[in-house]
Amino acid sequence: MSINFPSPANDNDTYTVGTKTWRFSSNAWSIVNTGSTVPVAGATGPTGPAGATGATGPSGTSGSAGATGPSGATGPTGVGATGDTGPSGVTGPSGATGPSGLAGATGPTGVGATGATGPSGATGASGATGPGFAYNYVLRKYTGTGTANTFTVTSGCSTSDVLVFENGVCQMPTDDYTISSSTLTFTTPPGNGVIIQIRELPR
Repeated sequence: MSINFPSPANDNDTYTVGTKTWRFSSNAWSIVNTGSTVPVAGATGPTGPAGATGATGPSGTSGSAGATGPSGATGPTGVGATGDTGPSGVTGPSGATGPSGLAGATGPTGVGATGATGPSGATGASGATGPGFAYNYVLRKYTGTGTANTFTVTSGCSTSDVLVFENGVCQMPTDDYTISSSTLTFTTPPGNGVIIQIRELPR
């Protein structure tokens, strides 16, 4: 008959079936028989799969908590009565104010006498009257057009013989105008409506 040996097994483990006993050694079971051993052939079969874990049993009921003992009564707070406030002492009279010291005398202000005003010097004699001369000049008036820049003067005049004004503003000889024979020429034509005065001085 076939023998189902336990697995796994360790050296010197024994297994008995009926009147026969086997011992495990060197990865094999051997029958023990009056000091001699008979080898048993066949390798150990594989271990079968592990069975499922059984369900966990229900937990036991928790015991109830014991009752909390009562707190001891709080003793009364000791408070002594507040004593009466004693009366305030009488305020003593203020001491008399001592007399102020005498103010020192103010020293005299030094003021020197004002000196007398010296006499005025004599008025000098008037200078002699210079010789007079008649001052006559020729006045020419024109009105600018914005384009015309030549105007007539007395023949023979030069820029040093005339005074030229535009709306009362004296013009600069040579820079603002020139004269040739009897013609005065402006560098820039006087604007439209500008009043032009040419004063020819005595020669």
